[in-house]
Order: sequence, then structure tokens, then C-alpha cells
Amino acid sequence: MSITKELPEGLTLFHFKTLDSTNKTAVEMARTNASSGTVVWAESQKNGKGRNNRTWISELGNLYSSIILRPQLSIEHISQLTFIAPLAIADLIEHIDSNIDYSFKWPNDVLVAGRKICGILLQSGSWEKTDDKWIVLGCGLNLASFPPNTETPATSLFEETNRSFVLEEVLISYYTFFSKWYDIWLKNGFLSIRKAWLDKSHPVGQSLVTQITSDKKICGKFLGIDENGALLIVTKKGEVKINAGEVFIDRG
Repeated sequence: MSITKELPEGLTLFHFKTLDSTNKTAVEMARTNASSGTVVWAESQKNGKGRNNRTWISELGNLYSSIILRPQLSIEHISQLTFIAPLAIADLIEHIDSNIDYSFKWPNDVLVAGRKICGILLQSGSWEKTDDKWIVLGCGLNLASFPPNTETPATSLFEETNRSFVLEEVLISYYTFFSKWYDIWLKNGFLSIRKAWLDKSHPVGQSLVTQITSDKKICGKFLGIDENGALLIVTKKGEVKINAGEVFIDRG
């Protein structure tokens, strides 16, 4: 795999053998005014976190990193960033092997042959004052291994390609692609991001089950995403917009 030898201009790397969690460290750094473009990379995590406070199993050989961003935009646009990391992962997958069959599942899952290959977690400051206008976007990519018996079946790039990878090379390639999409978002807004994501998402009409809370779920057919990335589905009662929830593909 051809790679660039350095992170893109404007990014600064902090490399650790192990951390409690890259997002936790990046949040602490953001709160003490670390600059936009700070990348935190750990070879393993003791207490990795996914969405909804789930534990992210963090064995050696996979990629765990988080980036601090400080876009000069209003807070209602921040959720759009969760769609940029999947696009960067997709570019990385295509760069490794253009024959890999991948797709997106709302809001930010990347699936390979229907199995989850990465996890993405966004955290942000309060946005009430300048020092609190920060975002931490974490990404855990299964390179060498994947956890068994997960709610959504998982896989790894080794499982799909039977190839081993150099972590630093994958890290640099990922952030090269990430920077490309982040710049597109800053310059052109969400429209280009939305179109690229929809091109590889669930097909329109796909039956979905969205878990809103532990005792509330909404079943319907996929329509798309709106201008801020909210999920649009149609149920028996009409069109519904969902801003947060866990989506499962209804194969029944």
C-alpha cells in the first residue's frame, strides 16, 4: 500500500503505547487549549469507549486514535462531522483493496459484508465560550482482530484480506483521507458529504429498526438523511426524523 510518510499539514501527532482511552486523553487536552489538528494515537487502550458508553475492546494490532478539531461553526452543524470519519475509512478500505464490499449504517458505522469494522465516537465542548468550542472525534478500526459475539457482527481488515498492516502507515493514510473530507466540509458544507455518504448507505426502502431508548424503538423504511444528518424514515404513521438512536437492519 503506497502511503505518505507524514501526517497532513496542520496535524500534530501524540503517540502512546497505551492509554485509558484516546478520546479521554484528547478531551483533557482540548480542555487545556490543545490546538485543532492534535491527533492522539495509542497502540492499546485500557478502557476504550464506543457510542452509548459501550466498552470498545482494544487489543494490540488495531488502530485507536482521536483528533481535536475547532471548526468556527455553530453547534448545530457539529453532528455532521460524524459522517466524515466513515468517508475517510471508506477511502482507506478502497486504497487497500478496491474489491472489498463496504457500506455505511447510520449514523457512523462502516460495514464490510454486513459486519462492523470500526467504531466512531464524537464528543464536544459546551460551545458557550471560545475555549469550549472543541470537538474530539475518535475512531477505532479493526485491523488485526475483532471482538466475537457482538450485538452487530464484527470483522477486521486482516479477516477480509489476509494481510497484515503497519499501524503508523494506516494512521497516516486515514488522516490524509480524513483531512480531505474535513476540508471539503469546511469549504462546501454538508451537501457533498451527505451525497458521498448516501451513495454507500442503506438503499432507500431498506427496513430499519431504530432503538431510541431501552424501551422505545421505531420501525420504518429508510428515506435518507436531512441537511444536518438526521435519519429520515417512513413508518405506518408517516415520515419521522430521528436525531439519535441505534439502528439495526431489519432482515425479517
